[in-house]
Amino acid sequence: MNGSQYGPDESSSERPPCRTSNKAVLALILSLFAFCVPILGVVALILGLVAKRDIERSDGTLDGAGLAIAAIVIGVVGGAIGFFIGLAYWSEQFG
Repeated sequence: MNGSQYGPDESSSERPPCRTSNKAVLALILSLFAFCVPILGVVALILGLVAKRDIERSDGTLDGAGLAIAAIVIGVVGGAIGFFIGLAYWSEQFG
């Protein structure tokens, strides 16, 4: 019998299960805070790009490409909006 009732045995050539990239999750979380702290948008962008690259190179062992892409987009948009809100506030206060 090739495999037991609890899963495949060690001689099986199945791939290990996919896991979600921690970098992609962290990038998404940081991107959500980019609306308040615009520099986090830059951090989320870089971390999202690194996560996407790692996922592509993982040969199917890492998942989360959608999270990484969402983090990149939200980080850029949130960082830009936060920057312009900060700029408007600064010009109102000091301009």
